Amino acid sequence: MQKTIKAIAFDAVGTLIQAVPSVAAAYQQAARNVGLEIDTETLRSRFYATFSTDNTRSDHQTNEAMERTRWRQIVGFCLPEHIVT
Repeated sequence: MQKTIKAIAFDAVGTLIQAVPSVAAAYQQAARNVGLEIDTETLRSRFYATFSTDNTRSDHQTNEAMERTRWRQIVGFCLPEHIVT
């Protein structure tokens, strides 16, 4: 019996590609755009911390609404000084 590959997953950012600007730098610029000054190390720490508690997709299913909710939570965690509604 021949087995077929059904899916291949890649951990892209940091493995196959590098984000330019970095996530922290992009979030820092977004914060500045709304009048907030937050250092990149704080943002980097918050961004990675939110992924350690992200269990919104434990079944690996997603859709547009779920992704909007998920990223709204991530941004809210990274920038609590500016509540995203």
